[in-house]
Amino acid sequence: MRSTTVLQLVRSEFPQILTLTIHCEGLRYIFPFKDFIASLSSLPCLRVISLIQTFGCVDFEEELVQQPLNFDPVQIRAAIIQYACRLACEISSIEAFFISERNDESCRIPIWYIKGWVRGDELRQNGVKSEIYRVPVAHGGRSSCATYYV
Repeated sequence: MRSTTVLQLVRSEFPQILTLTIHCEGLRYIFPFKDFIASLSSLPCLRVISLIQTFGCVDFEEELVQQPLNFDPVQIRAAIIQYACRLACEISSIEAFFISERNDESCRIPIWYIKGWVRGDELRQNGVKSEIYRVPVAHGGRSSCATYYV
């Protein structure tokens, strides 16, 4: 099932959804960035989105100015900020992003990870100069959100 089809299902079943987690770890399917934006744009009430291991599952089709080279963590962080910035600009209802990305542990390069929050208004205002605010991992709890595994 394609990501856009699943997000259409989410929209039809949960039209007032405020919080959505997209977890793509281990996904072997790559989806176009434009389709990803269009699908998320169809969720008008969406305020908070968690993107977990989604960066490697999106085909940016030359959308990113800063393509990460050689898996350099600094370049990857900049590309992820640019990716989140584009999402924030295209989907104005989003107030905050939680981003969690790490390289494949089987890689022979040093292990890196990026985990934290960035505000939607900051991304829209500051663009790629925005910062990811690192926070301790939250303890488990109940909340009214949906987790979407692709």
